[in-house]
Order: sequence, then C-alpha cells, then structure tokens
Amino acid sequence: MSDWQQYVDERLVGTNNVRNAAIIGADDGGTWAESDENLLKPGEAEAIVALFKDPEGVRESSVVVGGEKYTNLIGRGSSVCAKKGADGVTMTRTDRAVIVAVYEEGQAPCAALAVTENLAETLREKGY
Repeated sequence: MSDWQQYVDERLVGTNNVRNAAIIGADDGGTWAESDENLLKPGEAEAIVALFKDPEGVRESSVVVGGEKYTNLIGRGSSVCAKKGADGVTMTRTDRAVIVAVYEEGQAPCAALAVTENLAETLREKGY
C-alpha cells in the first residue's frame, strides 16, 4: 500500500468521520489515492482544483464529486465545504495536494473538516 493510500484509508475513512476520500494533485488534479476507485469521475478533480483559485469567492458555485452535485459552498483559507441535504464534502488544499472527503448523514460536518485539515497539516509538515 502506498503512503498516499494509507493516508486515505487510515487518516480519513478509518476515522469513521467520512464515507469516501481522495488525495489529488493541487496543480493538475491527478489522483494520488482514493477510497473508492470510482469516487472522482472524469473532470471532477480538475474542477475541484479550480475552486482553490479563489476559495473565498466560491459561495455561488457548486462542485460535483462522485457524480453528486454539492452546493452552498463556503470557502475559508485553504478549505472549501459544500452540502447536498444532510450529506457533504470537505476539501482542503496544501501546497501540492488537495484532500477531498465526502461525509453522509449521521457524520458530523465539523468532524469531516477536522480530519481533512489535520491531514493537510501533516502533509504541510512533510513538504506537501
């Protein structure tokens, strides 16, 4: 198992705070690891990367992850969050990666955001 896959499996999905997760390249949206090999459909990763060009200005945007459209985006610093009913997605960017975590009803949005931001801090400390 690659280190990237281990981060997804243990530090994200393994916390039980998110249902699915991925780590993608911050420059090109290339998939480094994902919990479900079908999580990110063609074009979705690139659109996620584009959100981080102006995370504070994403409020009127939407994002598609796993074929599901999430709205009500809120951008703050290096993180963007969006919802679809009781489900949602949190995305946190580092210099070289974007962590994407999907949570579902029964999982706390703040807990999902916390695990993505905690992993992002770890990656930053390692130069990513």
